[in-house]
Amino acid sequence: MLTIGYIGNGKSANRYHLPFVLQRKDKIKVKTIFDIKVTHDLWKQIPDVNYTQDLQELLNDPEIDLIVVCTGHHLHYQYAKIVLDNNKHCMVEKPFMETSEQAKEIFALAKE
Repeated sequence: MLTIGYIGNGKSANRYHLPFVLQRKDKIKVKTIFDIKVTHDLWKQIPDVNYTQDLQELLNDPEIDLIVVCTGHHLHYQYAKIVLDNNKHCMVEKPFMETSEQAKEIFALAKE
């Protein structure tokens, strides 16, 4: 079982990522979703998923194997770096980074 968390609770997470993984409950568990604005008028909360405005809650959870970054692309570098600095596996949606320098730095950090 792969236990994952999300950074971001907007259109990308709710229209693309979550519908895909929620169909695979035998293999993937969505445990926590972090966003600075957790509740949205457009997106209903998913039963049995923890929603938080505390990023540390997501980062410090030993059960979470992977954190998916689903934010505006201007925040991808910042959040990917935080996730990797906290020794978590990280997946970043596209566009991955804004510059090739950012991408190289994130790849090097992930390799460590």
